[in-house]
Amino acid sequence: MHVIIIGGSDAGIAAALRAREIDPGTKVTVLLRDSFPNYSICGLPFFLSREVHDPASLAHRTKQELESQGVTLLLNTSADAIQPQEKRVLLATSSGSHPKTLPYDRLIIATGAHPADPRIIGQTLPGVYFLHTMEDTFAIDRYITEKKPRKAFIAGGGYIGLEMADALTLRGLEVTLASRTTSVLPTVDAALGRIVEEELRRHGVIVHTQTAVRSVSSSGGSLDVEDVKGEHYLAHMVALATGVQPSSELAHSAGIQTGYAGAIKVNRRMETNLADIFAAGDC
Repeated sequence: MHVIIIGGSDAGIAAALRAREIDPGTKVTVLLRDSFPNYSICGLPFFLSREVHDPASLAHRTKQELESQGVTLLLNTSADAIQPQEKRVLLATSSGSHPKTLPYDRLIIATGAHPADPRIIGQTLPGVYFLHTMEDTFAIDRYITEKKPRKAFIAGGGYIGLEMADALTLRGLEVTLASRTTSVLPTVDAALGRIVEEELRRHGVIVHTQTAVRSVSSSGGSLDVEDVKGEHYLAHMVALATGVQPSSELAHSAGIQTGYAGAIKVNRRMETNLADIFAAGDC
């Protein structure tokens, strides 16, 4: 039995370890787009704040620990396509050192999510960042170290936006945070969100609620952030934490049904509409 898992974050790694636990004779192969298996996305701001000094400690388990459990990890390897009829996965690698196809008996798609497009004019300018991967984190850290920005603007009042506000404040930046919603942390009770807002302000963070960003532009070595009401904010770096959407394109192209918000549709056994293909996690 060969189980292939596409995606090496929490859902993919949990599935890999469980498959080996149920049947130690099962061959399990996990495909990762990068070289950071089982790292914590929610922990990324703590590396930026210097509360975590070694980025490797953000991983729940090391590569060596996973391999000692009999899990084969193919790093820097992504799936180009799934061929359900042939029961194989077409691979794309950065090094070209792995075979181009892998056959499977069972396939688990755990491709996670990716930042939703906020449709902000100027979102690709230098100094404007998403925070979703280890590479994003390293890029932001380099920018802070080399450019020494004084003012940061964060678009998004969810968990990652708030953790970024904390991290950048600890790095000595003046932080402005804008949320489209009536209070920060919109997934919790509004009263709790307002308490969190006051705590942010107590630590020097300027908070604007019911504020959506329209554009970012370069202005004399700085960045000019404009909201939809025409208000302007000076910044030296901008962090976009405006939510994520399921990474289900690979599954959809293979004929797998999707449902709410484009996420992969599964039953209570995590089965998709195609035989021997399962899905788990944010995808």
